[in-house]
Amino acid sequence: MTTPATHMEQVRDKGRRAADSRWMEIGARVGLGARGVLYVLLGVLALQVAFGDRAERADNVGALEAVSQQPFGEVLLTVLAIGLGLYALWHLTEALFGGGDEADRKKRLAEKGISLFRALVYGALCSSAFFVLRSGDQAGASQGEREEAWTAKVLGWTGGRWLVGLVGLAIIAGGAYLVVRGLTRKFEEDLDLQRLSNGGERVVRAFGVAGYVARGVVVGLLGVLLAKAALDYDPEQAAGVDGTLRTIADQGHGQVLLVLTALGLAAFGLFSLVEARLRRV
Repeated sequence: MTTPATHMEQVRDKGRRAADSRWMEIGARVGLGARGVLYVLLGVLALQVAFGDRAERADNVGALEAVSQQPFGEVLLTVLAIGLGLYALWHLTEALFGGGDEADRKKRLAEKGISLFRALVYGALCSSAFFVLRSGDQAGASQGEREEAWTAKVLGWTGGRWLVGLVGLAIIAGGAYLVVRGLTRKFEEDLDLQRLSNGGERVVRAFGVAGYVARGVVVGLLGVLLAKAALDYDPEQAAGVDGTLRTIADQGHGQVLLVLTALGLAAFGLFSLVEARLRRV
């Protein structure tokens, strides 16, 4: 007789086999490639903002809209949406069934939590891509506008100000994690760099360091703006990626800083394209 516990164990075994399957590996690599394309486009949009084109939406949704406007844009965007969906699915299976570090339960839970967060983020991007496909080349409100609306709503809750502040601090911590991961080159642990020449290895390492640091700076500043919105009780200070990049541009020497950030984001995109081939899945 099959007990509920036995049935659940059978489900977990099937999930683990699916997570370790060849098809999931292919999906993960396709997803990493899609992430790479997205970040290269985001870097290009950030460069356009740095050189005075403030009409462009320099966030992930803006990158999706840019794809839709190219020749064969619908086909390209469909492929990109599928890739983002596969990337989200891979992280979801890692969150649910991944083994992680069996010797360290806290580390394993942290890895699963990060995988679940990535699954949600890239699942939302996949949905945005299909929305752009359905609605032409416009995905509705920008990330910053959605974040401002969300912040305004939460600030109206009892204790909402504290919640927004804590989310901002968590995002700052996430940005710091990305910077540290880049500077310490922890990302190399997931790559099979022995397949590259010495010169190729140095290039990939440089792209990885620059890319992770740039991502960390953008994410950290996004968290700072969100925490400031809570501190000042002003949801208009909350900004998505687009607003964060424009905040960088508005600082002293902002153009130089934003150009460096844009190049770093593009470098992360190129790193992701290489990671699609070299990642240990």
